[in-house]
Amino acid sequence: MLLWIRGALTPQEIHDRIMDLESDIVLKKVEYLESVHMGEFITGSLENVKKNVDIAELDDEYKNPTETLPISPSLQCNQNECGECKSCKAINLWQTQFNSTVNDILFQSNLHKCTKGIKQYEKKKLKHKDKNIVNKYQPVTSYLSNKWGKCKGHFPPKTFEHTKVDMNNDALNIKKKKNLYLIL
Repeated sequence: MLLWIRGALTPQEIHDRIMDLESDIVLKKVEYLESVHMGEFITGSLENVKKNVDIAELDDEYKNPTETLPISPSLQCNQNECGECKSCKAINLWQTQFNSTVNDILFQSNLHKCTKGIKQYEKKKLKHKDKNIVNKYQPVTSYLSNKWGKCKGHFPPKTFEHTKVDMNNDALNIKKKKNLYLIL
């Protein structure tokens, strides 16, 4: 049973308003999505973040942020962020650590490795052929395991200087200036 509310928009009218590039709905939606989605690291390039993560991992007290709980921020300053008190200094230190932790998590979770597959299986099998190891190395399927040998994960993703609405497939392509993904 379909219940229709008098004066309500039809599904086609809703679709048309959402897809109207000049409508207030679309402009606010794009503004919100761009405010919460960067598509890149917070504090630098992939090379800088990799270098910082490599240095951090050398420290004996380093903990992988993907395996730990986040650290909560300190209490806010009572003097409207004076910048001089202990509270302000603690917040600034926490913000620096937060940025570093987010970059570390992005670095560890957004690297795409699509090269494993039949070639690596054959290479391992040939390497250990003389040792009579049976079925130790099972073929590993990967994003490249198809007849074209192209990545099924669609990596690297496209980059966009500005957020665009693709009217052909009703997609919203969010602004992403640099390709965050590294293909190994």
